[in-house]
Amino acid sequence: GQEIPTLTLTPSATTIRRGESVTLGAEIHGGEAWTFRLIPSDRDAAIRAAADGTLSMSEPDGDDGERWELVEPDGSRIWAMPHNGRPCRIRSSTHGGFLQPDGAPAAGIPLKTGEPGGTESLWTIQPDEGSRFRIEHADTGLVLNISGSTGLPILWNDESRSNERFHFDSVDSPPARLQWSHGLGSGSDIIVSPLHSTTYVVDAEIDGFRFQSRVAVIVTRAFDEWMSDWFGGAVPENDDGDGDGVPLLLEYAHGSDPLRADAAEWQELDLQSRSLSWTRNPEALGTWTVETSTNLQTWEPTTFPVDPSPDHLTVKLPEILPERSFFRMKFNLESF
Repeated sequence: GQEIPTLTLTPSATTIRRGESVTLGAEIHGGEAWTFRLIPSDRDAAIRAAADGTLSMSEPDGDDGERWELVEPDGSRIWAMPHNGRPCRIRSSTHGGFLQPDGAPAAGIPLKTGEPGGTESLWTIQPDEGSRFRIEHADTGLVLNISGSTGLPILWNDESRSNERFHFDSVDSPPARLQWSHGLGSGSDIIVSPLHSTTYVVDAEIDGFRFQSRVAVIVTRAFDEWMSDWFGGAVPENDDGDGDGVPLLLEYAHGSDPLRADAAEWQELDLQSRSLSWTRNPEALGTWTVETSTNLQTWEPTTFPVDPSPDHLTVKLPEILPERSFFRMKFNLESF
């Protein structure tokens, strides 16, 4: 039966520095292959491919030669929707030939279908006004155009005219649809630059299936930025305004609330499993080390393996230890 489609976000999670940007991409796999007619926005005619590789234009009439599909450059996957700005190949779904220049790419050169070859059959798709798209030859920057003299597809300079913009007229079913949270639109790729850590959600619909996925973008903040966010400016790092015995630097390192006494909530010792775990702030810029001592005077860093997770660290204590052993966690603030 038909493969149930799936939605994948790339990356699945990421960390950036405050002020940086990151590109998030949505990929839909599986489902029924999306096929369409290529129709220029200035006329009711479809680009038709013949078995010998030649192209023609005619009124859409349901002939199989009108069917096209967008394919991953390596041919591994048929796209379920246009992916803005990503390279792809445009293939006749009937004859299997790939849209490309019929000769050395140049303005005015006619087009044909043929073997995928190298970069000569690579295109990028960009949305234009309304439901129109700009189809650019990846090698040259020239665009798919319908010649005013021959009435056939050619490569031409982009002059933003109506015969240089195209509609994807779906044949059997519409393309997949995406919608990002935070008012970010429906593109397959978005660029975000959040001020604070944010989880972005994308809803997708294809072939009657609806599903959702999300990606967490962790935004790291320097200690002075964290203080400014909480207090509006710099505060001594050993300040303990909430009276829980934890100075501000450790509140920053643990990700705890500096205005609420909550020190007992962020560390745990499990004697049965001989493990020590504590919360950490994934937005903090610095590193944690575990130190050990036999006299509470001299401390040495350990080599115990630390198991990290996004907001916790866990260290497994060895089975054999000196008779008197003490441990402490130390946060080392990143310097700039």
